[in-house]
Amino acid sequence: MIKGGTHGSGCTHSAAITAQLAKRIPLLEAARYAKEFVEQAISRSVAIGKGAARVNQLGFTLAEAEKYQVLKNVGEAVEMLENSREFSDLIPEVGCNIAMASRMPLRFRMLLQSQAGS
Repeated sequence: MIKGGTHGSGCTHSAAITAQLAKRIPLLEAARYAKEFVEQAISRSVAIGKGAARVNQLGFTLAEAEKYQVLKNVGEAVEMLENSREFSDLIPEVGCNIAMASRMPLRFRMLLQSQAGS
């Protein structure tokens, strides 16, 4: 919950649904997308001046960019470790895990999906 509330979530929600419907996305799927979109807009809202914080419609895009950066960083870490001759001496027989998370994942389910894919 954002202290003081937010401004613009209703308009953002209806615009997100409308945009998905314009792309011929079924209504239920459009509503689910809009909900996630607005959740990100609210979680990354910006308090400017007095009154309610404005929702940040770039929240979803920022979260996606963060996800890309996390994947890039993990890939670079794996490459660095694979190229290190001394590192293999530190790994037990069973192996090791390398992980990183974004500061604000799009949803908790994303973290679980990332773990399942490894």
